[in-house]
Amino acid sequence: MERTSNTGHLCGTVTGKPDIPDVVIITCDVNARYVTVYQETDNGGSTALDFLEVEVYACAQGMYGSNCIRSCAARHCDSQYTSPCLVATGKCSWGCDPGWKGDDCTQACVQGMYGSNCIRSCAARHCDSQYTSPCPAATGKCSWGCDPGWKGDDCTQACVQGMYGSNCIRSCAARHCDSQYTSPCPAATGKCSWGCDPGWKGDDCTQACVQGMYGSNCSKLCAARHCDSQYTSPCPAATGKCSWGCDPGWKGDDCTQACVHGMYGSNCIKSCAARHCDSQYTSPCPAATGKCFRGCDPGWKGDDCTQADADSGRFTRNSMVTRYDSPRFTPTRDDLTQHL
Repeated sequence: MERTSNTGHLCGTVTGKPDIPDVVIITCDVNARYVTVYQETDNGGSTALDFLEVEVYACAQGMYGSNCIRSCAARHCDSQYTSPCLVATGKCSWGCDPGWKGDDCTQACVQGMYGSNCIRSCAARHCDSQYTSPCPAATGKCSWGCDPGWKGDDCTQACVQGMYGSNCIRSCAARHCDSQYTSPCPAATGKCSWGCDPGWKGDDCTQACVQGMYGSNCSKLCAARHCDSQYTSPCPAATGKCSWGCDPGWKGDDCTQACVHGMYGSNCIKSCAARHCDSQYTSPCPAATGKCFRGCDPGWKGDDCTQADADSGRFTRNSMVTRYDSPRFTPTRDDLTQHL
């Protein structure tokens, strides 16, 4: 037989002149269309080959590997693609389905590893630490979700900048941190370092005050204000400001500051010391009215004795004399005694 080419895949050689066995078995682990048998050595000037027959055995369809004992159907090739089944190796051309590894994708991931080619570590996930989550070999999915600051089925994706919380669904921009300061936005909690703007509460300042509450961290009670009781005043969640001012005895935008000692009246602008209460007595100074309970000194009137009274009916001795000198009135001794 004339040798025409030996550039193909070398399956094997036979040596041992003159003791070559009668039957030689050579395994060739490639797919091929032709088998070429040739002599490479000088055989005493002769190129003849002595053999009776060459038998070629191939794996049956659907089987591969040594002695054709492996089933192509038992492989776990990437199911997104159709992979041929090489009779020699069964290699999956496009890799394996998640949870499997090896050239022919028949090796399951060892415990603690998962994913495509089993290269991901279960320990590197950030599953919700309140629960114990299994680690499926295919996906590594966290059954109960992620710890705050992480997302994805296997909780290995950190929140992108500007997002925070469980599964990274909260926006840092939606917080109401104290606007006097610049607050960082931790990926786990979004906590506002310096507290909230008035009208908001919670670590991340995203909870609006419930009705009836206002102020920083919603800690103030609308019902505790002393707004002018002549009017109905709304209660803004941020300030609690009384639209119509305060009841007497109180001050401040939200009318929760009582007058300090010595001051009284609306917005606490009146001084107790400026009253003219009857000086024969010591009169208290109610924060609401400043009322003089024993009346006023002569020449003054009003509950708080701050209004001058030009027509007072009480007279000093000099004023009585002047009045009694009038030609229209001559007082008796009893009259003078009564007014002195």
